[in-house]
Amino acid sequence: MSKRKRRMDKMHKEDESPVDEAIQQKKPVIGYVAILLSIISLFLYPVIFGLMGFMAGVTALKRRIRLLGIPAVLIGLFSVLAGLFVYPFF
Repeated sequence: MSKRKRRMDKMHKEDESPVDEAIQQKKPVIGYVAILLSIISLFLYPVIFGLMGFMAGVTALKRRIRLLGIPAVLIGLFSVLAGLFVYPFF
C-alpha cells in the first residue's frame, strides 16, 4: 500500500465523529423515542406528539432501524389523522 493511501485511510478514521460512530453502530435510541412519542400521542395532544413521533420514526427509518421506525410512523400518522378528525367535535 502506498504512503498516500495509508494517509488517506488515517484521515478518514480521524474525521469520524461520535455521531457517525453511533449511526454506524445502529443504536436504536431514536426508535424507542419515536415509539414512546407515538404512544403518548394516542392519549395526550395527538397532533403535536403524533407529528413528533412520525418525524422521529422517519429519522429511525433513515438510520435503518426499521423494527421500531415503521410502527412509530404508522402509530403517529394514525394519531394525527384521528386527532384532526375527532378534535373538532369536542
